[in-house]
Amino acid sequence: MPSSIQPRVIEAVVKVTEVCNINCTYCYVFNRGDESYKLHDKYMKPETVSQLADFLARAAHDVGATEIRVDFHGGEPLMLKKARFDEYCETFKARAPADVRVVFALQTNGMLVDEAWIALFRKHKVTVGVSIDGPQPINDVERIDHFGRGTYERTRKGLDALNDAYRDGLIPSFGLLTVASAKTSGAEIYRHFVHEVKVDALDFLLPIESHDEFDPSTSLAYGQFLVDAFDEWVKDDDPYIRIRIFSNTLAFFQQGKEIVKGARQSRDIDYNLITVSSNGDLGPDDSLRTLDLGLFSSATIRTDSLQSYRGRADLQGIRDAENTLPDGCGECAWKNLCRGGAANGRLINRFSSARGFNNKSIICEGLQHFYSHVAAHVLRNGVSFNQLTQSLIHEDEPFAEYNGAPCPFANHATAIELGGTLETVE
Repeated sequence: MPSSIQPRVIEAVVKVTEVCNINCTYCYVFNRGDESYKLHDKYMKPETVSQLADFLARAAHDVGATEIRVDFHGGEPLMLKKARFDEYCETFKARAPADVRVVFALQTNGMLVDEAWIALFRKHKVTVGVSIDGPQPINDVERIDHFGRGTYERTRKGLDALNDAYRDGLIPSFGLLTVASAKTSGAEIYRHFVHEVKVDALDFLLPIESHDEFDPSTSLAYGQFLVDAFDEWVKDDDPYIRIRIFSNTLAFFQQGKEIVKGARQSRDIDYNLITVSSNGDLGPDDSLRTLDLGLFSSATIRTDSLQSYRGRADLQGIRDAENTLPDGCGECAWKNLCRGGAANGRLINRFSSARGFNNKSIICEGLQHFYSHVAAHVLRNGVSFNQLTQSLIHEDEPFAEYNGAPCPFANHATAIELGGTLETVE
């Protein structure tokens, strides 16, 4: 059962590089229209890291945090020199308050992994995730290098080395992140990674798109992808195979009241998540970058505190959208689990230029299909209909409905009213 007391955590997604050694066609950082990376340093400088470490230390003191999580991101973070990576980890640890724990994570395409990198991960207890989309014929369609060549074999080499290191106890945790596709089989992806590659932790990344670009005819296919993978996971019946979206959904069907209560208590704490660009600019969830809402260029670790940043009107608009159900979700049986699509997927999935975030998720149909399928599974396996209903539908709802209230960032105009810095408004 979830604890009623949530630890105060600051999580910083740190873009230590804004270059990459591959060129994924779907990459929202480099290939989806946003070109802010061109204005940033290719590699985060030592002085920026020192300033960031001091920023996080002050932030931990201000909010009473007991843990700072530094997630090394990019670009491809392993393009950073190993000596610099080592130096940066030491800087974050040395400048943190004595009573604050510092933990590290890193997301990589795995192609540059070698024994020296694994030794550094071991030294600093780095949790490592590898991005890969499936067996070679699937992965190499969109995960290609700058010469158009597939990356599966090179990623697989690093992946296997990391998996071995994890099983030998050299790194604290290891898992895969794979992009779910409406064109592939969730069962095939699951079997490849779990049965062939022998990985026991993976997660599925649902489409990072808004209503302005998404093909709605594919929504149900994403749900079927999850259903097919879920059925394979259930068939294996192995508690050591960890897939977050499946475990979280099952937990909600069994303990929904407690989980919602925890969500109410930790709502503000959850927004101690920040993205830090290589030049020190602050922003929220990095996937929102492609929306051009002025969220990533008007605050910096050099001039802002975490408290002043979190108090900005435009960030409050994002927080309000995250905690407010869009029109049409109020009567949905899955609303407390789904949170208008924000629980599984991203807030960007609710955005349109016409209505801001006041839309159902682009994959609403697919998520409903998945939730219904899992609900049927738990009903067949000992959870009563009354227990399921109590978990899903109850008075202690943490999310409000729009009910005609202004929708954050609708038509982009609200971004300026909230203090954004858009150059043009359509």
